Amino acid sequence: MKLTYFLIFLLPLLGYSQITVSGKVSDENNLPISFADIIIKQDSLAVNQAITDSLGNYLLNIKKEGNYNFTYRGISTSTQNIALIIRKDTIINVKLENSINELVEIAISSKRKIIERKSDRYVLNVGNSVTAMGSDAFTLISRTPGVRTSSTQINLVGKSDVIVTIDDKVVQLNGEDLISYLKTIPSSEISKIEVITNPSSKYEAQGSSGILNIIMKKNLKEGYSGTVNVDYKRHKYDNFGGNTNLTFNKGKWKINTNLAAGSVKDSEIHSIDTYYPFQTWFLNGKAGSKDTNFNANADIQYLLSDKTQINLSLLSANKQSKKTNDYKIDIFDTAHNLDSINRTESDINRKNRQSAVNLQLKHNFDGEGKTLTVETEWMGRFEDSKQHLFGQNFDSQGVELPDSAFKIKSENTSDIDIFTVNGGLNIPLEHYELSVGSKITFINLQTESNLFTGVNDDYTLDNAQSPDSDYNENRQAVYTDLKRSFDKWKFQLGLRFEYTQIDGTSKAIVQDSFKDNYFQVFPSLNVTFTPNETNSFDLTYGKRINRPVFRLLNPFRLYTSAYDYWQGNPFLKPSITNNVDVSYSYKSVFTSTFSYSNTKNNFEQITIFQPNNVISHLALNYMNSNTYQLMFTTSVNKLKWMESNLQLQGFYKEFITKINTVNDNHIWGWYFMVNNQFQFNKSKTIAGEMNFWYQSKSIDLEAVYKRQFNMDLGLKFQLFQKKLNVGLNVSDLLQSNKEKFVTSVNNIRQDFYNYWEPRSFRISLQYKFGNKKVSYSEREQSNTEDRNR
Repeated sequence: MKLTYFLIFLLPLLGYSQITVSGKVSDENNLPISFADIIIKQDSLAVNQAITDSLGNYLLNIKKEGNYNFTYRGISTSTQNIALIIRKDTIINVKLENSINELVEIAISSKRKIIERKSDRYVLNVGNSVTAMGSDAFTLISRTPGVRTSSTQINLVGKSDVIVTIDDKVVQLNGEDLISYLKTIPSSEISKIEVITNPSSKYEAQGSSGILNIIMKKNLKEGYSGTVNVDYKRHKYDNFGGNTNLTFNKGKWKINTNLAAGSVKDSEIHSIDTYYPFQTWFLNGKAGSKDTNFNANADIQYLLSDKTQINLSLLSANKQSKKTNDYKIDIFDTAHNLDSINRTESDINRKNRQSAVNLQLKHNFDGEGKTLTVETEWMGRFEDSKQHLFGQNFDSQGVELPDSAFKIKSENTSDIDIFTVNGGLNIPLEHYELSVGSKITFINLQTESNLFTGVNDDYTLDNAQSPDSDYNENRQAVYTDLKRSFDKWKFQLGLRFEYTQIDGTSKAIVQDSFKDNYFQVFPSLNVTFTPNETNSFDLTYGKRINRPVFRLLNPFRLYTSAYDYWQGNPFLKPSITNNVDVSYSYKSVFTSTFSYSNTKNNFEQITIFQPNNVISHLALNYMNSNTYQLMFTTSVNKLKWMESNLQLQGFYKEFITKINTVNDNHIWGWYFMVNNQFQFNKSKTIAGEMNFWYQSKSIDLEAVYKRQFNMDLGLKFQLFQKKLNVGLNVSDLLQSNKEKFVTSVNNIRQDFYNYWEPRSFRISLQYKFGNKKVSYSEREQSNTEDRNR
């Protein structure tokens, strides 16, 4: 109720009056001049400015009557000054003469750093990265400082449970599905990747460690342009991929389309050593997978007026995959003698398709940042998975043991529909900037499964292992975010209120229903103190939530052998995290940050040892955690031909158990990263890059991870007036990016080893074409990063 009164109180502030000045800027031939500058001054002080659109139109505001000086200036025109007394809304149309020395092209010699550090985030500028060429979104994320990836997960160093967004929109996928989707997004369409460690209340509250925000490129040049990318990747197998991007920008229309296709073949190596009291099991396995995918998306923008634009985004993603597994388990007795052998082979065929439609309306009330955004989106995803598995036990001499064959055949489908409606209002006031908004989310997940057990060639439906489930989650959220700046201080205070309702059923032989409603408040705070141009201090706080991914809610059992299966749990609870960061920055070159995170109700699929040495992995809430971290980052540009970015962080992590089958877990650790960019000639058409990172021992829940390190190298050649780019890249040069970890559950130790073969060589070709008649320098606003938020 208090929030309602608060929002009602704000409504009268939306209508404060201003004087509008608008018009059109043309040349001598009455043709519109795009991107002309208009500056308004009063008593020699600038009070406002604007840039004409593609039709030469402009609009800006002044707050009071008086004498004003107007300056009009185009890229290749003369400058015109006009002095007027403004008392009411005024239209000023101006004609500018063409300059004799017409400027044909603007060359921008400076460039952004490849890695930038800000108070609440750090940014990887993809366009400046040599190794980015020919890669994809997932590869770029894996090379982002402080981010660690595997074949199934994306985490921050020292933390976990990061959420991925694209242009601030949540990607409603997880695990292998999320990674497969990110691999279909070409790096050529990505502008930057933001690691937002403590998001404000305007962002989704999901993701305990923050947000990985992928910002796509925006083309503002009038005309058409296109890019064709082709890449070849070699590790154990040959992989091919390609994409085409076409952009059209004319008048009120802006259209961007992208088609991507690929064929990827990978291999994996796994081993698990399990130390039972009276036996030791050594599992060695290998897996091979082949994926084919085709993605198409389009973004269409239309200017309804000078103040209003509408965006329609369409996405279609299709993937087919086939994965085969071959496992061998050698079983030894207490005297280290081979007792028996188990062999298991399986194949899994999956088909999934994803579609999304997004419609956005944005209205600018004035030229001072008062905007209204209304957006709605539907996303649907359907997956069909079929598995065949056969296992057999042998004695120590390799002779089949009678009645030990294990055969299953399973079918599992899942259908997800997500519908959202949200709106946001940005209101600049005198000395303040206020944002308010709301969002409604409807999620429906339906799963159907059938598992058949086989004897000889006959299969029988096992009802107890064939659950169907219906999961519904509805959320309503409202937020308010207030910024205030004065003297050397900046404050940002936010509140986000979310009410969640969950209900559903899970049915096998017995039907279970579940229902849960909860209300959460998510505050955020950012305080910046800048005593001078050299030093800056920041304090940020945020409360976050981590909801279970859909994979963990599905009660279906996925078998890897007769002795091992994985199962979700629709009764999982979300975890809650509080994050605090304190940072100091010197000349925007050196930054040190101390952070603390506390998480309650961590969840994952924990090992449960069943009778007869059967291992199940059931999703549970079973640990709380604390993380302390100190990070230093710096940039070195002493040499004109080399730029270096370094990051060093130390951390202390502790996980406190909530169940008696695992013990508390804690560790000290550290992480180091260096990124070097090289320019090998004066024209900067030959460039190189070297990335290296090292991570010491670390922990996650009950798992203790051994050290890892990785080195990537890249070369980039720009040919034919930079229309053709050629990239050569080597990933995991030292073949050192291997995952090894140890767990102990019920005092039974397991040693895990996973290697998904990241070592590879890639050659990429990129050709750019299109209308380059119009060339201009895009103005970089001082608050661009906040606008992207």
